[in-house]
Amino acid sequence: MGLSRLTDSAKTKNHENLTFDQLHSRVEACGDRSLAVLIQPSLVHLRDKCKAIRLHRNKRLAHLDLQTALGVSRKRPPRVSRKTINEALWTASEYLHTIETHYCNSATHHEPLMVDRGADGLVATHRLGLRYDGIYKQKHIPWNNMSNSRWNDS
Repeated sequence: MGLSRLTDSAKTKNHENLTFDQLHSRVEACGDRSLAVLIQPSLVHLRDKCKAIRLHRNKRLAHLDLQTALGVSRKRPPRVSRKTINEALWTASEYLHTIETHYCNSATHHEPLMVDRGADGLVATHRLGLRYDGIYKQKHIPWNNMSNSRWNDS
């Protein structure tokens, strides 16, 4: 659902949406035309990767229509695989990475939650987040941080 939502249009009726299209339009509005051109292929690729996800959301979850609900629709929404979701997450990560590198002159490794790891992956990601929160509060990263962290099992 989140990927589908993030790839919605920049604006719906009179409301601006917090989406990748909105981010892209703001990059263009800031006068960073070269950056907008650079990230455009990633945005197109992301939209393409999210087509099946969006159709699934629209037909089965968010906007369930009568024909789909009754199971009489001739056109069934495609199934969304873990591979599709992971590829879309990595594409989104690349898009954000390029923008961050441009504006901050540095890069953060955006590692999306690996869907195929299930609940164990979610717990491990949460533990990793807690560890990073502890590092942030210390305002420095000791050289032996990984071995001394109380979250070193993540």
